[in-house]
Amino acid sequence: MNFPATFSLAADYLAAAERATDRSERTRLRVLAATVATLDKSISTHVQPADLAREVGISRPLLYHHFGDPAGLLGTIARDFEQRNLAFFQQLPSGPQRYTYPALVGYLAWIMATAVRNRGAMRLMLGLTDRVDAVNAVFSRLLHELNKALGEQLQPPGHVPISEADRLLLGYMEADGFNALLRELFVYPNEHLPRLETPQALFDLVQLVAGHRYRLIHGTPAPAADVRAVQQHFDLTFFEPCFETPG
Repeated sequence: MNFPATFSLAADYLAAAERATDRSERTRLRVLAATVATLDKSISTHVQPADLAREVGISRPLLYHHFGDPAGLLGTIARDFEQRNLAFFQQLPSGPQRYTYPALVGYLAWIMATAVRNRGAMRLMLGLTDRVDAVNAVFSRLLHELNKALGEQLQPPGHVPISEADRLLLGYMEADGFNALLRELFVYPNEHLPRLETPQALFDLVQLVAGHRYRLIHGTPAPAADVRAVQQHFDLTFFEPCFETPG
């Protein structure tokens, strides 16, 4: 299966700002880009309007004119991030095809690569959902689509012999499990999880999670031939933009 390129929300905002002919729209997009860039670099999801206004070179009243308040600014970013993700989910096939091992690897690769390229947006979606109503509503919709696309509604078999490591990963697969994994990676980094610093490391994690998800859905290990085919033919250059240093 072919998957579209991942995206960087900050880069997309900057590119759109450069193309915008309307001065007001250009300013709005520059504020969004500055906010996402701030979130990408910070471990916090708090933004200071004064700092953003100064970075973009506008007054605070103008920033409030565009977004109302910081919650409105964060809600706009969440909605844009949601729409970019939903555009991908709408391209997924329906039926059993989406639950094959190669398909699971492909879906997870796209989601994980997108998460790595949008750490700030991931922190926003996963970390502030109990405090910003606008973000919470958007995240709920996105979570529903993610779960539907990956087959979260399917129940695991009644008994599968699994190791302690398997039980940990299987726990991630239950209900909000995949999102718990994302939260552990991008919001509250867990020292026991792998550091995603190379394309191979990211691919290894995708394979690990895909293998456990396949067993969760089908009750049997992924076919060895499918695993070998994925390992031989998956193009690691798909992950290279995740590790580019921003210009």
